[in-house]
Amino acid sequence: LFGARQNSLTADEPAYIAGGYAVLARGQAALPMLAQRGYPPLLATLEALPVYLANADVPVEQLTGWPASYDTFTLSFKPYLEPLQRSELAARMATICLTVLLGAVVFRWGAQLWGPLAGLIALAVMTLDPTMLAHGRLAHTDAGATALGTAALYVVWRWARRPTWGKTLLAGLLLAFTLLAKVSGVLWLAAAGLVVLAALWERRRGGRVATLAGQGAAMLALAGLIWWAAYGFTWGHSAAFPFALPAPDYWDGFQYLRTYTTDVYALGMRQAAHSGWWWYFPLAFLIKNPLPLLIALVIALLALLRRPSGGRRYADLVALTAFPLLYGLVAIVDGMTIGYRHLLPLHPFLYLAIGGGLVAWAWGETARPWRRWAVA
Repeated sequence: LFGARQNSLTADEPAYIAGGYAVLARGQAALPMLAQRGYPPLLATLEALPVYLANADVPVEQLTGWPASYDTFTLSFKPYLEPLQRSELAARMATICLTVLLGAVVFRWGAQLWGPLAGLIALAVMTLDPTMLAHGRLAHTDAGATALGTAALYVVWRWARRPTWGKTLLAGLLLAFTLLAKVSGVLWLAAAGLVVLAALWERRRGGRVATLAGQGAAMLALAGLIWWAAYGFTWGHSAAFPFALPAPDYWDGFQYLRTYTTDVYALGMRQAAHSGWWWYFPLAFLIKNPLPLLIALVIALLALLRRPSGGRRYADLVALTAFPLLYGLVAIVDGMTIGYRHLLPLHPFLYLAIGGGLVAWAWGETARPWRRWAVA
């Protein structure tokens, strides 16, 4: 919160606020403009809400750039952000609140997997992570989508352990919010689907397989229905695919991000986004993260791999690994190599692994006392 007050607006924040304001003011008519930058509406709308409540009379349709040019529209909207100090903090509160939610989910998930100490360590790592501290206070989509996606996958994991219709509905709602937060939400949905399949496999010999399959299908269908409703149940053609499909504006945004080009500089080399630099994110991971976090991660992963496998559930393993593997693979093969922030969705799983692994390493049956001091 204090950092949010000290930092001026970053380059992208006015675009999110302007786009969200347009959605609040003009509804579905603004969605094609958001697609020009690859933005689904949810987080931009939440970030713009305080600005809209303070001044709902901005003549959106009269601003230069509406609706053909998002960049020009953003420039025309900037004067309405005055006074900037108030607008900056107000617009950032949505992300700040979602980051706090993420901390609660990380602690709860770690505690339920490996005990309260593991949850506390995972939360401590998150609160000291410079990447999360930097982006968890900005009116962007990275931290917000990470929070919603992690919360959704946590509820799906809880459902896999003890299925109920309440968890089914909550998971579907959170998955829909994740889809509406960032285009990469489709990967969270895919990971949730894999957790559902793992839960069905675990109970394949039980008598509730049909009920579980129905709940899993209802969860994913509810997510898709809410997502489609946010786009007004539109149906049509998109530049991304050669056939008609639901919510074409969403897929137009997807196509924009797939074909986005800009100059990128790394290690003295100049390239374009989607340049085929497969090494970009692995190298950025090593450079951007503090050395203590990397050391703790290596120790934790080795400790987790050495733990006895008795009682381990398929759904637990899939919930903790499916999304990081899917997202990491997509980032390496076809990611936007324009900044490390695009790996932020992987960080909650790093915190969980560090929390559980360090507890096993320092407090396990064969652990030596000095390891506890090392963790402290």
